[in-house]
Amino acid sequence: MPFFFEHPELIDGFRAGDPQVLVQVYEAYHGPLQGVLRTGFGVSVRGPDGESQRLFVPGLRELHARECLTQEVFIRAFREPARRGFDASRAFGPWLFRIARNLRIDAYRKREAATVSLTDAAEVVDEQPSAEATLLDAEERAMVEAVLTALPERARLPGAPSRRRPVSGRSRGAGLDVSDSRAQNRR
Repeated sequence: MPFFFEHPELIDGFRAGDPQVLVQVYEAYHGPLQGVLRTGFGVSVRGPDGESQRLFVPGLRELHARECLTQEVFIRAFREPARRGFDASRAFGPWLFRIARNLRIDAYRKREAATVSLTDAAEVVDEQPSAEATLLDAEERAMVEAVLTALPERARLPGAPSRRRPVSGRSRGAGLDVSDSRAQNRR
């Protein structure tokens, strides 16, 4: 059963940005979101001839890349306009996974676009953030910091083991920036 259907009392706290509710949402969806980002998914697109084509957007195999994208998904979902605009009569999971899907497609497109030579680029864009963007970024960072500080210490560690499967010493070592043998010995 979807999260807010099971816990309807939490929807007001979610919309208000209550850190405790946001932590509960994060803990409920972090693992499933990681799974979706790891496996990849299919996308239907229209080709130049107008015909619909099915493409596969590959999953992210590296833990660090998945964690970065997962954080971006939660940042987007936890922004005030997104929280307030969420329709509680619909399931939260598909909404969150749609954000993840769109971000993954954007990242995939950027990677593909990076192969274009600079001589083919039409114009140079000024990438200085506006004052409003800077203020929104600071507000989002403060909110994310509040959510992360409310998480248990174990959940804040990069590469923390999931409840579903143990983490090998190699991936644990990569997440903690220590050698494989040292990660094996620190069990």
